[in-house]
Amino acid sequence: MKGLTRFSGITLHRQEAEGRQIHYLVVGYEDHGRPTAKVFVNPKCLTDDGRDVKAVGSRLVRTEKGNYVIVPDENYFTAVVGWESGYRGSSEYELLVPTELELPYRVYRSERGSLGISTYALITAPVNSVVKAKLTRTGRTYGQPKKTVQVIRVEDGELRIENMPAEAQEDDELVRLLGG
Repeated sequence: MKGLTRFSGITLHRQEAEGRQIHYLVVGYEDHGRPTAKVFVNPKCLTDDGRDVKAVGSRLVRTEKGNYVIVPDENYFTAVVGWESGYRGSSEYELLVPTELELPYRVYRSERGSLGISTYALITAPVNSVVKAKLTRTGRTYGQPKKTVQVIRVEDGELRIENMPAEAQEDDELVRLLGG
């Protein structure tokens, strides 16, 4: 996985101001399409084609005035924790490992969220760390799991995100028998 715009509720925008191009992410889609936050992006954090933001080698920081900025830093990665809610339900996440910075946001599946509200977080963590989050969702899932544990790490310079069955993480004996 290369960039951040593949995640739900994140879009990259460009705007011309005073002869310079300003890049920013619009994060979240709340009631009537209102975004949760605007995250400014340093141009060095863009992919080679300029259409996405690098996940590995970027760091989310907050300025003194409260603005969020993604800056280049080879020792960090930026990713999204969370998953889509069920129909007419909601989704939640709980970080099991502390991260450097967390920006929670929501994505409404309809104007007022009556068809479902998904909760996500834009996070940043050191490259050598493993981020784990417990994910739950309600509503009609049509056979999809309602609980999982999301594991995020960097392998060979690429961001890897895996969803593991929640039962495998909660049962210590099962983890031991599986060789974990």
